[in-house]
Amino acid sequence: MKSKIQLILKALISLALIAYLLSQTEFSAIFASLISADPRYLLLAMLTLFLGKLISGYRWQILLLAQDIKIPLKTLIASLFVGQFFNSFLPTTIGGDAIRAYDTAIESEESAKAVTTVFMDRFVGVLALVTLAVLAVPIAMLVGEDVSFYFIPVLIVFLLCVVGLVVVLNNSLVRIFANFLLKMRLSRIANLVMKIYQSIQEMKGDATALWLAFGISILLQINVVIFHYLIALSIDLDFSIIYFFILVPIVLTVLIVPFSINGIGLREGAFVFLLAGIGVTAYDAIAFSLLSFFLVLTQAVIGGIIFALRGVKISDLTTSQTS
Repeated sequence: MKSKIQLILKALISLALIAYLLSQTEFSAIFASLISADPRYLLLAMLTLFLGKLISGYRWQILLLAQDIKIPLKTLIASLFVGQFFNSFLPTTIGGDAIRAYDTAIESEESAKAVTTVFMDRFVGVLALVTLAVLAVPIAMLVGEDVSFYFIPVLIVFLLCVVGLVVVLNNSLVRIFANFLLKMRLSRIANLVMKIYQSIQEMKGDATALWLAFGISILLQINVVIFHYLIALSIDLDFSIIYFFILVPIVLTVLIVPFSINGIGLREGAFVFLLAGIGVTAYDAIAFSLLSFFLVLTQAVIGGIIFALRGVKISDLTTSQTS
């Protein structure tokens, strides 16, 4: 019942955000921007998504090897596709991270280590995102771009990351924070915080693997920025790519908190606000966000096909997750 109520609340938030955004612009203008998209840039953007899966799989493999778990890269990439399918199409208690943990646990017969690497993989990725945004601001200023609009959003994201890093590195603080989240009835986030802390404790002895994973994460996030930049070019938003190194990490960091279903509404609102800083209209910003979402969904469809070919039932995954 609690999960159903949360799902309904998320759906209402998504609908409210979409309704508000549409009230601020005309759907016909959004549609015109969508159909004007240059398919050549969209094809290139799609290719970056597949490259991102390859990079993500390799990063995950590095973290698994640090835990003495050897799984073929193609298996990990397939799991990433399936995880994306669950994140995109099935707003249930079975998320993409749970699928990845399930897959690695089956392959390695090391359930605890499987969970550790999945959450460490996510945590390193967030650190890389924030690092890119923080570094992009002074670089933009050096090349003469006006990024003053993004000072406060970047500062907020940076401070949240620092606070999060301090918390998950300290046993006392992480327990206090987790208890606070539990009192706020944010049990899923509280569990995530505890799992990240446990992951760090288990892997902090292998600094080489962690630094390598962080370096790969930087490469991955650069690829993510290029993906969004190509979509912008497809609808003639021809701005310096340096802006996307700032605003894309901000949006993706905001979307980590599950306020809406699959980020619908929240993603569009964030892009409308941030792209306004470089003079992009609301209808172009919404079209930009929708195009990026639709392209990601194509990969989620591939994940659904892979999952169907496995012959695994969702009920089996639910049982595994609760056991």
